[in-house]
Amino acid sequence: MKDRDHSYVEMPPFNDEEEFMRSLAQGQIGGRLSAPWIHFTSTYAKLWKSLFAWDVANPFASN
Repeated sequence: MKDRDHSYVEMPPFNDEEEFMRSLAQGQIGGRLSAPWIHFTSTYAKLWKSLFAWDVANPFASN
């Protein structure tokens, strides 16, 4: 599965809740794919946090 960036749904005009639901069912998803490096940065951030995280609520507790 590819991640999407700046996603949106193009749908026909509507005037009330019922029309909105019908319009949404007919909608087309648009957007662009995320850059592959975004996974590297989020994984790095998780690793950094697990290694060097500081418990704000209890800063002197041992890990």
